[in-house]
Amino acid sequence: VVVVDCSGSMSLSVEEIKEILGHAPGATVLGYSDKGDESTNAWILAHKGKMVAEIPKMGSGNGVDHPAIEWGVKAKQRPTSPVVWVSDGGVCGKNAGFSDILAVQCINTCLKNNVVVVPHVSEAIEVLRQLRMGEKPRSHWPHMLRRAYREKMNTAIPR
Repeated sequence: VVVVDCSGSMSLSVEEIKEILGHAPGATVLGYSDKGDESTNAWILAHKGKMVAEIPKMGSGNGVDHPAIEWGVKAKQRPTSPVVWVSDGGVCGKNAGFSDILAVQCINTCLKNNVVVVPHVSEAIEVLRQLRMGEKPRSHWPHMLRRAYREKMNTAIPR
């Protein structure tokens, strides 16, 4: 499962989804963002080898980072299946700015569930390549998340 922050500071293309599926043919790809209203805020962009022909119009906010990560963890096909979260770390509440509290909540959920965190889709593709080769990838925590965790927990994010 690949969960992708598709807020205004991030992007995802159909070509990148094809690359993801090239390394993980049965992957589920979820894109999310907050439009600032009560409309759809998460989209399944690929599932079981099928994918969208075009990326739907998404919002510019985050707003639903933690629920998207939780969804990704629950959507795993097997308990050992990997989950990759692609985010620049700009975790926000609905119609709000960055939130240290929500960021730490996301980090703790990722740590608890062995979610691999990377700031760019290209790095997620590399993680999937590593997994396919039997290697164990490591998270590359975005600066905003590392800072929030250090400030709230008085320690660095555990490896």
